[in-house]
Amino acid sequence: MNYMINDCVRYNPADGTLFCVDNHIDMLSLGRVPNELLLLFVTNNGVALRREDILNELWEKKGFSASSNNLNNHISALRKTLSQCGLPELITTIPKYGFMFEAELSIITSEECMQPLGFHLPSSSPVSVSVSPFQLVRVKTIVGSLLCLFVIIFILFILNSSERQVDKYNVMKESQCQFHVVGDKAKSMEREKALRIMKTIVDEENIDCNSKSDVYFMADDGVDTVGRHFTGYLLAECLRESTMACDNHYFNQYKNHEEN
Repeated sequence: MNYMINDCVRYNPADGTLFCVDNHIDMLSLGRVPNELLLLFVTNNGVALRREDILNELWEKKGFSASSNNLNNHISALRKTLSQCGLPELITTIPKYGFMFEAELSIITSEECMQPLGFHLPSSSPVSVSVSPFQLVRVKTIVGSLLCLFVIIFILFILNSSERQVDKYNVMKESQCQFHVVGDKAKSMEREKALRIMKTIVDEENIDCNSKSDVYFMADDGVDTVGRHFTGYLLAECLRESTMACDNHYFNQYKNHEEN
């Protein structure tokens, strides 16, 4: 199964190749790890992935050891390769969490489903058969149609699942800011509560949404120096067209409903 990324790059996970449409570079080849990394991103398009989960999936499950530095190097190499095909901004770094890949994706089916169905007799000497050519063509047409229908249903299921997942975690848009929810704690919160806390942080920290930004909302439980339990919230504001580090904005809510 191949993927078309942003209508300009054809990705084949089987051999790790990128065919760059309308680009002076025809084809690029990925190494084993960058190829597995890109496939992991593509199959989780629009989903924030934790560093630990990526390391476990690509290295630890295979019996290899790896570090965050190794992952950073492969992410950097993959970004450079995608940039050569005109796709420099697909991978976003989420501070203190991991990475997210966002792109317009379409699945490229096998050529058999794209071509007209037909039946061709061999050029060798005729062989007498008990079934007429018309019946053979009809059977082959039915089988081919069912196969194509199955592929179409499968594609629609994958796309709909991806859209539902992305919609669930892209929770709010404020001017030029797109807000994303990442992490198990934040994802388990009620939508209204998450929105209320996000808006509180935006107001108190005077977050400027006049530039296109991705803002990531995270939550975690903690205990302060005097033993009080609280939930800490973080908004990481990342400008889309900038190489600068993201701005982090913190907000703590104590269990006794006091806020800091």
